[in-house]
Order: sequence, then C-alpha cells, then structure tokens
Amino acid sequence: MKQIYYHNNFRINKSYIQETFDSWADVYHSKLLDLTFHIEGLGVPNKKMDRPDCTGWDAGLLIIPSLINFLKVTGGKPKSIETLVPDTPNGILIIYFNSLFNCDKEQLDTIFNYKGHILIDDAFEPHLQRVAVCKEWLEHLGYDLSNVSFWTNVPDFNNCIDYDSKIIRHNWLHLEEFYRSGKNKICEIDDKDALKNFANKKYYFLYMNGHCTQQRARVLGSCINVGLDFKKILLSYSNIANKNNFYDAIKSQSNVSPTDRNLHELYEYTELPDDYKENVTVRDRFKQDWWWTESFFNINVETNLHWRNHRARFISEKWMKGILYLTPSFNIGDYHGYEEYQTTLGFNNYSEILPKTYDQEINWSTRCHLFAVCLDKAVQNINPQTWAKCMEIAEFNYQHLHHKYIPNLTKLFYDTLENVVENT
Repeated sequence: MKQIYYHNNFRINKSYIQETFDSWADVYHSKLLDLTFHIEGLGVPNKKMDRPDCTGWDAGLLIIPSLINFLKVTGGKPKSIETLVPDTPNGILIIYFNSLFNCDKEQLDTIFNYKGHILIDDAFEPHLQRVAVCKEWLEHLGYDLSNVSFWTNVPDFNNCIDYDSKIIRHNWLHLEEFYRSGKNKICEIDDKDALKNFANKKYYFLYMNGHCTQQRARVLGSCINVGLDFKKILLSYSNIANKNNFYDAIKSQSNVSPTDRNLHELYEYTELPDDYKENVTVRDRFKQDWWWTESFFNINVETNLHWRNHRARFISEKWMKGILYLTPSFNIGDYHGYEEYQTTLGFNNYSEILPKTYDQEINWSTRCHLFAVCLDKAVQNINPQTWAKCMEIAEFNYQHLHHKYIPNLTKLFYDTLENVVENT
C-alpha cells in the first residue's frame, strides 16, 4: 500500500471561501432533483443549500479526514502534512469533503494537480447527493478526475462496489464508529448480564432522538395512534425549543390528531433522565447503561436522504448501538427493507421472534403505522422465554459484529482502496 497523507486541521485561510461554495451550490441546486427519489408519503426533500458545514471552528482549515482514526488503528499508518500536497508524487492524499469549501481556486488547482491518488472522504455522512454533485462540480471546473475517488456511505442493497462511478459506497461509517476513540466513542455496556436479565426491564422501548425530525415525529404519531403507553418508553427529544413546536410536529404526522392532553402528557416524558444535551455529535454516542438495562427494545429511526435509487440502504451508528448493547431493535427509515438489509450483512434481525412485517411496506405513512402495530404486538408477547431467545440472537449479533463483520469490512476497505489506487 502506498503512503497515505492527510491534513490535521491545517489552516490555509481565515474563513471558508464563499465563491467556492457558491460554485458548488449552483451545481447542487441544478442537479438535486435528478438525484432524488420521491418517497411516497414523505414529501419532497428540501432543495435549499445555504452554506457549507465548515462555518465554525473549522472554517479556513484543511480538516482532519474522518477516516484517519480508523486508518491509524488498523495499520494504515497515515502521515500528517502541513503543505497542500505531499512532496512525493505517488502517495494517497485524503481530503475531507468539507475542506474543499475552505480552498480558493488556486488552492484547488494545486490539490487536483497532484499526481498521486486523491481520496475525497465523506464517509461520515449518508449524503450521496452531495458527493455525486461534487464529482460533477469538479469536472465542470475542468479537473482531470482519473486519479480521484469519492468515499461515502449508503451502499446498494447488494453491497457491491461501483468502481466505474468513482463514488465508492459502503458502510464505511461503521468502521469510523467502531474504531473511534476518546469521549466520542460508542462505549461498551459494563454489565452485560444485568442487561440480559428479564427482571431488570421496566420500559418497553428506548427511543433516543435528540432533536425532532419529520420521520421521528411521524413514528411518535403512529405510536400514539395505536395506543402505546408512552410512560413505558424512555424517550429523548432533549433539544425541543418549546411545547408548541413539539405539538405541531406530532400533530402534522398523526393520522388521528392526538388531544392536547395526550400531547401535554407525552411532552413531560421527552427529556430522558441523565441525557447529554449539548454537542450533537457527542450526544449521538453518549449513553447511560441503565437506559439499556431497563429497556426491552430499541427504536431506531434512520434517514437515507432520498437518494434516487430506492434500493440504496444505510444503517448508522444508531443501529450499531443495538448490536453493541445486545438490545433487540426495531429499525425503520425513509426506505423499506432495513430489517432485511441486515441479513445481507450476516446479522439476525429477530424476525423469527419479533414482528417485523412493516419492513417490506413501500409507502412511508403506511409503514409507520405498521411499525407501531408491530411495536404493540412485541410488548404484548414478551415473556421470559421469548426474551431468552432474543438474548441468544443478541449474543450472536454481538459476536458477529466483532469477529466477522468489522474484520471483513476492514479488509474490504483496504482491498477496495488498493484496487481503486492501482487502477487510476
């Protein structure tokens, strides 16, 4: 493998470059609807793109790529540089996607005239549209992309790598999350025996969101419609600005409008005890063991950002929590087939024990209703015997993640990188 180079928050400008961003945004706006699949029952995605993500501490920097921690831990031996490009012409230069908007045209010229391989890292996001647009944008600027590849998430249902497109899609986020270090790491559960103990369960579901989205509100509305006891759900909407916004979000996504009294009672349960309420990235990886120890099941709402091919799939670090914490999960997202997709990765999705009939329903609104119905059936049928079977599956999935899935995905990453580099 050739030497891998990266920038460690290397400052090149005082702020992000508006002209660069506007140039990309013009292409983004013109191409977005062509790259978007309209999901029945979910509405049209927002076309507006106002600013790049790098407008805070990272403005004007060549930001450290998100893949670097994974590469360091797994033997990739990446080397930090404080120049735009490496001195050697035959290395692999990894550029974080958002770093591009911190570069002016002259700096972009220097980067994309590099004779080695250039890897654009967007493996932190499930946002295929922006990567596809980035490729077209750079081509529009006149750059030769024969030595450039774009790495992101949201694989096809069959998990195949499309080398010809140069957009290298798979579940790379899982590698980032598994090998992440420090306070942002998804830590293991301390007492697995306590977690598996049926007698410790007090809540039906753990439903962690952090902030209200249309999809998450729709799931809550469906739960209200089928009469689920939300007092038995550990629910986190930790950054709701006010009750009216929360009410409007739930009402707009409920088939049967809930009463104000029900909404008021639900609101009282929206702040999960001992939750982390500040930085979003930290909160997504934060946990209290008792949340999981006292809950039977986890509700995971994924989003796929409407990629044009409805056979695309993405399961995030939120899905990984259910595996790492040996907690059976009910997974739902913008597309159908999330439960089925897990089986293509070698995991058991509990469908032999838990009702997952919602998974193949194409219409989003109908799928949400069926999802809530399945949740209701699950809690009605849970008992020590079925729970013991669930824990056997949970242990299988835990072992599969650590000893097969992550090692195989790690090997796939390096094999794919070598294939991409050697053929450019």
